[in-house]
Amino acid sequence: MGLRELLQLRIQDVETDWGNLMVRAGKGNKDCMAPLPNVLKDSLKKQMLRIRPLHEKDRHEEVPGVELPIPVQNKIPNAGVRWE
Repeated sequence: MGLRELLQLRIQDVETDWGNLMVRAGKGNKDCMAPLPNVLKDSLKKQMLRIRPLHEKDRHEEVPGVELPIPVQNKIPNAGVRWE
């Protein structure tokens, strides 16, 4: 997994309980599952717990969401403000 794929990860792509990461548009522009190293599971869980209240605060204050690729924005209009 390269830096680009890591930067494009979304909450819904991280399965800490199962130990998987969904890599979107990876090698060959295809989606695939990659193993999540055990050493990262606890850190990722803690990070998600830490940032969830920040996300909720932003939603309450109507802060604009994250920028997503145009096809995602068109397909799922509220995706940039949803937690997953």
